[in-house]
Amino acid sequence: MDEDALHRMYSSRIYVQGVRIDGNKRTRSAVIEQQLQDAYAAQTFEDLVDALNVAQSRLQRLGIFKSLQILVDTSGDSRVSMVGADRVEHVELHIQCREKDICAMNAGAYVRGRGASSEVSGKFRNPFGLAETFELRFGISTDQSNTFRTALQLPRPFNADGTVGCSLFQAVDSFKDSSSYLESSSGGNLWFQTLKGSTNHKFCYNSVWREVSPAVDTNGKLPYESSAASVRVMRALADQSVKSSISHTIRCDGRNDAQSPTSGYMAQFKTELAGIGGDANFVKCSTKIEWLASMPGFLGERLGLVFQVNAEAGALCPFGSDRQFARGKLGTRVCDRFFLGGPSRFPGFDIRGAAGESGKRLAPQLRERDDSEEPRLTSPKRTDGLGGDVMGVLSGMLHAPLPGVAMRELGLRVGVHATVGHLVCWEFGESGALPLSNAWRRLIENPRLSAGVCLLMPTPFGKVKLSWSRVLRFEDGDALSPWQFGFGGVSA
Repeated sequence: MDEDALHRMYSSRIYVQGVRIDGNKRTRSAVIEQQLQDAYAAQTFEDLVDALNVAQSRLQRLGIFKSLQILVDTSGDSRVSMVGADRVEHVELHIQCREKDICAMNAGAYVRGRGASSEVSGKFRNPFGLAETFELRFGISTDQSNTFRTALQLPRPFNADGTVGCSLFQAVDSFKDSSSYLESSSGGNLWFQTLKGSTNHKFCYNSVWREVSPAVDTNGKLPYESSAASVRVMRALADQSVKSSISHTIRCDGRNDAQSPTSGYMAQFKTELAGIGGDANFVKCSTKIEWLASMPGFLGERLGLVFQVNAEAGALCPFGSDRQFARGKLGTRVCDRFFLGGPSRFPGFDIRGAAGESGKRLAPQLRERDDSEEPRLTSPKRTDGLGGDVMGVLSGMLHAPLPGVAMRELGLRVGVHATVGHLVCWEFGESGALPLSNAWRRLIENPRLSAGVCLLMPTPFGKVKLSWSRVLRFEDGDALSPWQFGFGGVSA
């Protein structure tokens, strides 16, 4: 657009008389035009430019285009009309786009705890031209874990600023090393997620059937090399339930980088209400906060030293039939509780290693032996970590980039850290009321404590963390792990 045409646009009213779209082989034109409604209503060229910038941003967030460009086409006196004393310029919009491939496949393997896992997933983008995404995911592990999940999501339904989706899943999670049980679940959920600036809201409905059962080996017997499960796990049939719940998660991320932040904050709050049908009745609240700041003066400017604080807290509050269930000897359902451990949440403790309630395993079985041998017990672990109802953990870390140009380009940082936290279960009295003061006293009375050093490196797939920790205070039943490796959301 030349200077004269640009001056003419700014001095006249604007009327968008049409749109031409090139490159949308699968995407329906209505999906693109739905994002142009504000542009169609613009009456000045300045309003049109603002509306097109918003429309382009929304179209890019659909996640179905490799590239997208919106042009304003105007030329000649034939596209001019008069409305009263106002000159009206008629313009056309020209949209040039390139769509992403319809199918993307991924396969990978990783280590989680003491088991090796493999996962295959396929994502189908925009197969019906409505900007929808269909995903299939299947994973299997050496520790008897497996998962299958299918999900469908549709961005900007009815031109709303968000994404709606649903999923169906079936999974078996093995916690036999730390807790001697398997957790089976199957169900589905519906969600609506919206993002405004740095704030994300997610509203979700879940309907899930859960079952907890003692872990067995491939022969259907408890492994002779380990102790039998604790009484609480052996009675885990009581944990079978259908959870029907609604939840709301709000997340505000003001960090300067998601993978390797050095300043800013992140706060997340989640509330879940179970009891909308089903037979689980509880309110579960949790929060996570992260804050980072560069150290003042020479430490921050020259050495790049950053101080980081992470805090996490949560409470599981049963009501109705679950309150009566929790007042019994078994306590709350294991599958609803909080667990702590791992390099990201509590360094020095194994995954789910901060046991909370710990159930003493039954007398271990004797290993197979010759008649000439004396009986010998072979299991080193005597308790099952069963989690807790009230949780709190606070950690602080000082980290700085490693010296050298190559190290800085890789984003390698080294740090020292300390973590304090605890996990307790409700102890109901005669009245049956939630013993808040008692739980708070036990939470801060003798907390677990660890300290150590770590190496951090950002990657396109997540942050890698290698840490060594010394546990300074722990409880009977805890599982400790001085050397730990974490990759994104996966820990070992």
